[in-house]
Formats: sequence, C-alpha cells, structure tokens
Amino acid sequence: MTTGAAIEARKLARILPGLIPVTLVDGIDFMAKPGELVAITGASGSGKSSLLYLLGLLDEPTSGSVIIDGIDSASLTDAQRTHLRLERLGFVFQFHFLLPEFSVLDNVCMPMKKLNALPEQAQAERGRMLLKDLGLEGSEKKLPEQLSGGERQRVAVARALANAPSILLADEPTGNLDSKNSHAVFDIFRRLTRQDGKTIIAVTHDQELASACDRQVHLADGQVV
Repeated sequence: MTTGAAIEARKLARILPGLIPVTLVDGIDFMAKPGELVAITGASGSGKSSLLYLLGLLDEPTSGSVIIDGIDSASLTDAQRTHLRLERLGFVFQFHFLLPEFSVLDNVCMPMKKLNALPEQAQAERGRMLLKDLGLEGSEKKLPEQLSGGERQRVAVARALANAPSILLADEPTGNLDSKNSHAVFDIFRRLTRQDGKTIIAVTHDQELASACDRQVHLADGQVV
C-alpha cells in the first residue's frame, strides 16, 4: 500500500538489551512527505537522535520498519540497505566530520566515490557545482581548517547532497554554529525543500528554527507526544 510518504516509520522501536533494558524509541509511527521540512524536537534523552539514526538506516530497530521511497528496508540485505542509504539518503551532523587531510572538493566527492554511479570527472564537476550553489566557489582546493565554522557546515551540506538523495537527515546541524550561520543553514534547507522537493528531517534544540519548519514532531521518553 502506498502512502505518498518519502520516508515512513511503522511501530519503530529500539531497545538496548541488558539486565535492565533501555528503551530509546518506543513504537513510533512517523512519516514525512516529499518536499517537507520536519523538525524533531524534545529534551535531551527523549530519543530524537535515536529515531533519526533508525530512519537513516544507521542503526537497526528492535522491531518495526522503515520505508524509504516505498522500499521496506526490513526486507533488504545489509548490502542492499547500504546501497539504499548511499543512493537515497544524505546526512548532516552537528560536527561537520570533514576529513582534514583532504581538500574541500575531495570531501564533497567521497559519497559519489562510494556509490560509484558517475565517472570520476563527472563526480568532480558535480562537486564543484554543489560548492558553487552553496556559495563556496573558489574553496575547492582548500583544506577544511582554512574555512570558517559556517563554511565547513556548508561543505558538509554539499557532501550530503553529493549523490542527489531525495531525503536529508540532519542531527543538530546548527548546534555548533552562531545565530547568523544557523539561519543560513536553515535557509538552505528551506530552499532545498521548496525548489528541489527534498524531504528534510532535522533534529534541533533551537525552537526558533523548529518553528520555521513545516511541521514539528515532539518526542518524550521515546514516544511522539
């Protein structure tokens, strides 16, 4: 059955086993539509990042399923899930995680090298196009340490967009930025949803930025409130 969702969670749960099991995500139903910018909010420990990692196929649920563009990830092999993640999902984290010994352009091209869907020259051309689109033209040969914090996070966004994913998942993407750069990142997110039809799900503590999203999903104790 199709729901029109870009990404959907059905009865999603993540429980850490042990003498006293810890429930991180507790039977969540969630969906986001194409072109929608959704904020996931909640106190520390409410399950926000755990939910995002499950949606991004970076962690496996204890029960339930994640459906991406109509594909139920629970039915896939590990290799198929990895390919789906590379092809359909992009990730932006609080810390940019750029590799310091590689140039800006090489950092952006890394997801394309992993997916290997484009020739090397086309990868470089797309990387330069993404950097130009995000206001970083002329920075291709620089090392990450030569950029400001806001510029590094824009490089991280370019890297997340490298394989033209339909869905972008962001975990506190502005948590390490000042107010000006935080708004700049969310302006990019809004443009990507409005103009390119990307689905973006962003975990954030910043209520002002969350209020600017199309919709907020608030978590408490691993459940949607």
